Amino acid sequence: MIKPIPGFEHYFADELGNIYSNKSKYFGDPAIMHRLRTTLAGKNGFNYRHVCLCVNNHKYSRKISTLVLSAFVSPRPRGMWALHGVNGRFDDSLNNLSWGTPSKNHSEDRIRDGTMRWGEKNNKATLNEIQIKIIRRFHSMSSDDQTKKYLSEIFNTSRRNINDIVLRNTWSHVK
Repeated sequence: MIKPIPGFEHYFADELGNIYSNKSKYFGDPAIMHRLRTTLAGKNGFNYRHVCLCVNNHKYSRKISTLVLSAFVSPRPRGMWALHGVNGRFDDSLNNLSWGTPSKNHSEDRIRDGTMRWGEKNNKATLNEIQIKIIRRFHSMSSDDQTKKYLSEIFNTSRRNINDIVLRNTWSHVK
């Protein structure tokens, strides 16, 4: 099924994530639909499929995911992002998309997709999971302030960091 994209006359989206145009200026017969070429664009390697749409001699680069949701679900609600499902960011089909909050995108979806950068995957981590288990085990045997001081010296980290590890404020995913 093909539906018009709100706000972009002569442009249409299908449920598979393809964008079409029937603009006669470029393609001849306005009754003929032509699939648009997609590009990858983004900062820091976070590439999403985009298309360039032209309305009233102005060019607009838009994410295909946003256009598909706008055509089939609703215009983008304030504060919402187009979120990709389990099939990843290169699948812009309707069944892989939903509107959601940035916090959902940065937490639940990253956990589901295994892209959450916590623990050793975090490039600022100075400890590893084995060290975290040792710190917690040692602290459980003797939980005074001297123990935290000793642990911070052994593992070359702050007492605050040791305290957060013990209280599970950090590294909470480690059992």
